[in-house]
Amino acid sequence: MKKYNIEQRPLPSIALNSPTAIENLPYPKVHYPNLYGTFMTFKRIEEGVHTFCECARNSIDNYLTFKKLLDQSMMIKNDWGFNKHFSNIITKRTNSKIHYDEIFRYKPKLCHKCNNAIPSLRWCAEMYGRKFTQYFGWYINQNKLRLGYYMGTIISDQCPLEIIKLIKNSTKSGKIIRFPNDEELEYDSKEFHNIDSFVNRYIYKITRNEFGYI
Repeated sequence: MKKYNIEQRPLPSIALNSPTAIENLPYPKVHYPNLYGTFMTFKRIEEGVHTFCECARNSIDNYLTFKKLLDQSMMIKNDWGFNKHFSNIITKRTNSKIHYDEIFRYKPKLCHKCNNAIPSLRWCAEMYGRKFTQYFGWYINQNKLRLGYYMGTIISDQCPLEIIKLIKNSTKSGKIIRFPNDEELEYDSKEFHNIDSFVNRYIYKITRNEFGYI
């Protein structure tokens, strides 16, 4: 696997306020999410359709599940308003009259990970993350959701045993908050900090490996 050479690169701008960039990708127009967001869309031409990479599908579906944003007919349940995880263009289109398929369209091998490419913008500034996180923070976030983890809560049938063990070992009681059955439960602030720190490190390593960093 190709290793991404980011160590000697001049630092690019940070992706603020859902910017758009032209990059060397199959669909070159990249619409980034808001600061610290998660999902970007890609367009082949200016007039094209906003399309997500197929590899993000499970992450997106899990996010919508965690946030309860779809009903049984796959209609979006409400107007999201400002949502940092997606680009402004996507969130402005969401309302209770829109079906999932009108917003979420997928095509394989569109993203940076699938094309051995480096984003032209950064996810965060130096003080908020290591060099790898600065360039690939969106994909770290996607992996958390793909693996059934969000803000201390898990989807049991999608969360790997390694993460479940990390959570159990991070709390005095060994409790785990499972979606949607345990929504009345919560961790204290110390427990949540421990859980999120350990899980973040685990998923950081997985994402580095996917991008060719061992």
